[in-house]
Amino acid sequence: MARASRRREWLRCSRIVVGLGCLLGWPPARPLACNLAMGGGLLLLLRPRGMSDERMRATWSSLRSSDPGVLERDLRRCHRNLFGSRGAGRIELVESRFRAALGHRSRGASVPCTAAMHRALEARYASAHFEPVTRDLPPDHITVELHFLGHLLEKASDNGPDAWRAIREARSFLSDHILSWLPALRAALAARPDGGFYLAIVATAEANARALWRDLA
Repeated sequence: MARASRRREWLRCSRIVVGLGCLLGWPPARPLACNLAMGGGLLLLLRPRGMSDERMRATWSSLRSSDPGVLERDLRRCHRNLFGSRGAGRIELVESRFRAALGHRSRGASVPCTAAMHRALEARYASAHFEPVTRDLPPDHITVELHFLGHLLEKASDNGPDAWRAIREARSFLSDHILSWLPALRAALAARPDGGFYLAIVATAEANARALWRDLA
């Protein structure tokens, strides 16, 4: 792929991963319409890898044709059941908590120190001049991680002096974080009968992350 074409693709992917992050991370207190408008609209326009045109049109058509109040109620309930419950079936969207929960179920699994991971990520974000859009989410929440990846891809798409550093950092971040736990998150959602909407979002994020890891080499 020619250099100019690759940079255009990275800019496009930066919008995609930010949109995916918005769809995964809307806080319960915030109107869902904000995230659907930003996340869903970007995905409709950009058609990410891992989601066919037919699937994209059908998904977005169903979202647009749904009664907004019913849609928000249903997705709010689904989000709460999957990610907000206090029971054993809760799925974590925070990397360190997800790994800790996985470690409890897998003998010998490595469980990271949450505080150390947070400090390392905050230093990493500061080094790349990245400011999370909200301080309400931990630095290793999947939404924040995807937004950081989008920030790096936007820098990589530029011809500025930081472009090559951003490319290296994006590929390293994919290996160190996003691709190291997104497949397990997808598998956890696939095991849930109510995981369909969020499973599609996570599977799309994983497909794009894998493609980016190859493209950035």
